[in-house]
This record gives sequence, C-alpha cells and structure tokens, in this order.
Amino acid sequence: TIALQRLGVGAGEAVFVGDRLRDDIAGARAVGMRTVLTREFRDEIDGPDRADARRFWPAAEGIEVLLPDRSIRALADLPDVLDSWGPDRS
Repeated sequence: TIALQRLGVGAGEAVFVGDRLRDDIAGARAVGMRTVLTREFRDEIDGPDRADARRFWPAAEGIEVLLPDRSIRALADLPDVLDSWGPDRS
C-alpha cells in the first residue's frame, strides 16, 4: 500500500500480478486490489480452483481471498485481461 500511496493510486485502481496464491493473491485482495495469477513461472498449468486454494485455506469461509480475479498462463496474456476490464478495470 505504500507504493500505491506514493503513486497516488487507490487499491481499487491497481492490478496485482503474482504467481502464488497465498503470498501474492491473498495479500493483494486483502487491500482491495484486483488480482491476476500467472502460471508462467510455476509447474501448475491450469488456473486455480477451490481445491487448489483449499491447500492453503482449509476453512470453507473466506477462501475467496485466495482466488484471483483472473488466471493466465503467461505474462504475454496480461494485456488481453486488462483490455477486457476496460479503462475502469471493472
């Protein structure tokens, strides 16, 4: 959030791209950022689902914090995701 403050950008205006559910996606979602999970640097190819997230979050409630808004195979796919969200990222 310090970086967002320095840039003068709200969390809702930012998109966080990461390759780890617990370390990247959960933290970004906790502060209100949209999230994209990339599998480019990981062995798992398919996007995450509840079973994948369940490894890190065994409770049924609150698991959404680990689920990204979108999942991509490579960073080269990111522009298409951003374009699909439009200028307001919604």
